[in-house]
Amino acid sequence: MKHTHASGFSLLEVLIALVILSVGLLGLAALQAEGLRGSSTAQQRFQAVRLASDIADRMRSNIAGALTDAYVIAATDNAATGASNNCSDHVESGAAVAASDCTAAEMAAYDLALWRANLAALLPSGDSSVVKIAGTTGRFTVTVFWTGRKKADGSASNHTIRTEVQL
Repeated sequence: MKHTHASGFSLLEVLIALVILSVGLLGLAALQAEGLRGSSTAQQRFQAVRLASDIADRMRSNIAGALTDAYVIAATDNAATGASNNCSDHVESGAAVAASDCTAAEMAAYDLALWRANLAALLPSGDSSVVKIAGTTGRFTVTVFWTGRKKADGSASNHTIRTEVQL
């Protein structure tokens, strides 16, 4: 009688293969999570740069308001400062309201109100400042601040984008 020796995988070999596969999948999941964190930070930076560019364009569109420092704000100013002042066509109670003539200062207040509302909506703990550069005419520094994801040690991850505006 001839004995045949069975060939194939033993239970131990299968378990070792499963452990190796599990470690690989956990590494892949960690890599994916890190990629998502990086993507979130990049999106926030993009929004901050876009917002800084937006207020610079608004200032260049209203040079009279900018030159009277109507756009100068501190980071502690209320983000809700400024009202529509009817500076833009809009809808109230379902009816269209046409824009009225606004002064340069009213337009600046309107621009700041819209801009800071966007900033608060798009960036976590978003804040900003617009400061006139001392001894210059028509030069400003726009700074956008926000708090990103917490660092590994639990401390806040604060970010800043700063740009200079020349009218």
